[in-house]
Amino acid sequence: ADFPAPGSSDAHWDSFWLTCFRLPALLLVVGTLTAGAVLFILCRVHIRAQDKNQNRLLTHFLLLALLNLVCLALGIYLSSSGNYAQAADTLAAAEADIEEVHGMAEALNISAVSFQHDLAELYSECPASTHEFLGDSVVQRKKEARHAEEFALLLDEQLSGIPQWLGLAAVSYRSAAVFIDWCMTLPIILLVLCYGAIGFLVALTEFSGHNCLRRCRFCHLPCLAWTLIGPAVLVISVVASLEAFLAVTSSAFCGHPDLVVLSYAEEALGPESPSANLTRQYLLDEASTVALKDLKVIQGHFSLWHTWVDEFAQAIDKSCAKWDAVNVSRDIKVMAAGLHTASLIMEPSHIYPYYLLVVDSSCTGISRLGSLIVFHLGMGLLGLPLLACGASCLLESLVAERVAYGFDLLSTVEPESN
Repeated sequence: ADFPAPGSSDAHWDSFWLTCFRLPALLLVVGTLTAGAVLFILCRVHIRAQDKNQNRLLTHFLLLALLNLVCLALGIYLSSSGNYAQAADTLAAAEADIEEVHGMAEALNISAVSFQHDLAELYSECPASTHEFLGDSVVQRKKEARHAEEFALLLDEQLSGIPQWLGLAAVSYRSAAVFIDWCMTLPIILLVLCYGAIGFLVALTEFSGHNCLRRCRFCHLPCLAWTLIGPAVLVISVVASLEAFLAVTSSAFCGHPDLVVLSYAEEALGPESPSANLTRQYLLDEASTVALKDLKVIQGHFSLWHTWVDEFAQAIDKSCAKWDAVNVSRDIKVMAAGLHTASLIMEPSHIYPYYLLVVDSSCTGISRLGSLIVFHLGMGLLGLPLLACGASCLLESLVAERVAYGFDLLSTVEPESN
């Protein structure tokens, strides 16, 4: 199904959710039927093996147990939430980078205003001789400072809202990673409990006394089936259904990722906002963006200011000691270094790989989810029921051998004679 665009009608969303729920609903139905069948077989049928060879039955049971354990270990090894966690980390890193440049834009605005104030002090605090050798350069620097202030405000407006939007996306991916971790952990816990309980029941049957076996042979496995095996099969099928739902919705996103991301960015940031326009340019992987162009303009101004201050610093110190040229030069150098870092961050070659990595992690995560679904269905709906049925055959054989299954024990008390 195609992922609905923002503002889609309720009918469109209902159709999308209905399509997404088809496979999970089917898995849930199959899991429920399997759980019911397991309960019926273990509680009502009491499977008896045709082969009465106890050693062979024990071997079959141990092979089934070993196969289940190997599949369990393999499923744990192959299935992980790494893709979604990696996408969350990537989005968090992109958020930190954009937030750094956003903070730099605010600092640039303050620095441009501060430089205008420093230039104004040259006229208010310094003598006419200083004004004469500086000439029209101060006026030119003031124009550049106002220009830089305007571009800093534009840059701030372009980046406004993007870090928060990226942060929300990172939280969503982190939640998906945590959900997958729980989906892995809960079935594993249930399977381990079932394996342990079945093994304990076999050992108990082997080493318990005749009276205990006579009284309990028909309730041990049924009780275990009702309290643990059946519910475990049902819970694992529910988990597999939820995983299938996440996989289906993720595949809808991966069908047209550019279109989906851009439409929801416009919804969050405003369709005609500078932030949405900037996002569009990065998604199209354009060679240069408006934000980068603005940074280059501001960087050029700061480079001119640094050269200008260095050129006239000594002369200004001699004629106007009140004007602290050293501090002004140091502030400009610090901002110029920050501008260089911000320009590198805002290069499309730096930003676009973040997006590619998130999309790649999202789409390859679907295959990981697929392996997780297969693992849970195989272990919960096939491996565990087969092991339980194997245990049932073995237990029936053990009981038949220990208490002469099908025959009452002879009484040791002689009847009284009349």
